[in-house]
Amino acid sequence: WQLKLAPISAQRILLGKWVLGWLPFFTLGPLLLVAFALLQRSAWTAVLEGCAVLLIAGAATSALNVGLSATFPRFNWTNPRQQTSTVAGCLTPLLSVIYIVVGAAWVLGPRLLAQFVPASAQLAVQLVGWLVFIAVSIGLAVGILLLGAHRLERAEVG
Repeated sequence: WQLKLAPISAQRILLGKWVLGWLPFFTLGPLLLVAFALLQRSAWTAVLEGCAVLLIAGAATSALNVGLSATFPRFNWTNPRQQTSTVAGCLTPLLSVIYIVVGAAWVLGPRLLAQFVPASAQLAVQLVGWLVFIAVSIGLAVGILLLGAHRLERAEVG
């Protein structure tokens, strides 16, 4: 009932939850990547690419977690450990792993494929892979958050 009476939309609530879930990826992730790069003396291009993948994938997986939890809410919990519904608890890790595997294929696949194309087209092949990865990530994040907001607004609280 508090969700129904709150002067804030479900979209804004989920957006706030998403930002809070993505914050560790945004703050700690790059710091840890830089620390590991210094210890391993990695190339800085690899560090920048790793940061980009971490931030994009972190945004999408955070949205997936928040969106699925809102799509399948559980309002009748008495113990805080029971807040997540069984459906959301099972789907979130499964879909996150599928997304990460597909995302890695779009980032790494074109790099492997670029070895078989002329040198002049290698950058274009890798760029297309990155653009698809970014587009899929944005589509997943926005879509699942909108679905969650829609389901939350239509939820019957009894």
